[in-house]
Amino acid sequence: MSCPPTAHEFAKSIDGWLVLIDGEQLVELMIDNDPGVTTHDSYEIK
Repeated sequence: MSCPPTAHEFAKSIDGWLVLIDGEQLVELMIDNDPGVTTHDSYEIK
């Protein structure tokens, strides 16, 4: 993961859970979970 050292320090300093993710992980999670996405039409490709 390519978070700066200050991000790791901050994550360790807070009380509770904080998960650091990079851009690639964020994109993967967004594709898998469709946050804020509504399907209007879908088309079957054969």
